[in-house]
Amino acid sequence: MNLRQIQVFLAVARHAGFSAAAAELRIAQSAVSIAIRRLEEDLGARLFHRSKRSVELSPAGRAYLARAQPALAQLELARQELRALDAGIGGTLVVAAPAMVTGFALAAPLAAFQAAHQGVRVTLLQAGASEIARRVAAGEVELGVIAGDDADPGLEVIALAHFPNVACMAAASRSAPGAAMTWPELLSQPIVAFPVGYHQRSRIDAQARRIGVVPRIVMETENVAVLLEAVRRDIGLATLPEPAVRGVGGLVTMPLEGDEVLSVAVCYRRDYPLSRAARALIEHLRL
Repeated sequence: MNLRQIQVFLAVARHAGFSAAAAELRIAQSAVSIAIRRLEEDLGARLFHRSKRSVELSPAGRAYLARAQPALAQLELARQELRALDAGIGGTLVVAAPAMVTGFALAAPLAAFQAAHQGVRVTLLQAGASEIARRVAAGEVELGVIAGDDADPGLEVIALAHFPNVACMAAASRSAPGAAMTWPELLSQPIVAFPVGYHQRSRIDAQARRIGVVPRIVMETENVAVLLEAVRRDIGLATLPEPAVRGVGGLVTMPLEGDEVLSVAVCYRRDYPLSRAARALIEHLRL
């Protein structure tokens, strides 16, 4: 038994004839006869009473019709829903991104994408880079926005933008920004940092290991506003992408040695086909 045989059966039942069913399905009448015969063999029951003048459903045929018709309708509905999802005109697109990157790099593009694709429900989850990579790899979210060098080997990564990382400090603590700050200079100061698992924290920890010091983390927070306020009050220094602190009062910034750069990228599983909505969002973010 296959789907085509059921479609042929329903056409014959609808038209009460083989020739009319063949015309509707645009196949030869002999193909209709073969499909019905094989379906009856598979079911072990005669579905039609045939005569020279008419074709009528048997009791078994009426019972089968009562089940087959709604079942086929449900299959067709499922096919249409899947097409709608793939066409990006329905369903939910789940994206994960760090709150900080969302604030300065994603807020406007995501809103513009949603306005252009109102049939798609975009769900944005916030997490650190390592947690985002884990969720994408586990299939919990379709797309993740991460630092390019935080990607899992099993993920496909597409670069979106590059932003300079800077050292941030209270304006009251320095008269004016000078030359680039070295990592030993930064790590000799108290630091306000994101928790472990966030890209900025991983850079601090990696540089501390390279230099051979233990960073003096005086405050940890996932909240960008809290971090900026702590720096403004001279509780400690922080590292952030330059756009995240652009125009923020009470702070000054200095470039970090080595032209430290944050590479923002979108990632997804290589072994999962992307929905059309996800592909459209990637193209939108790359503009």
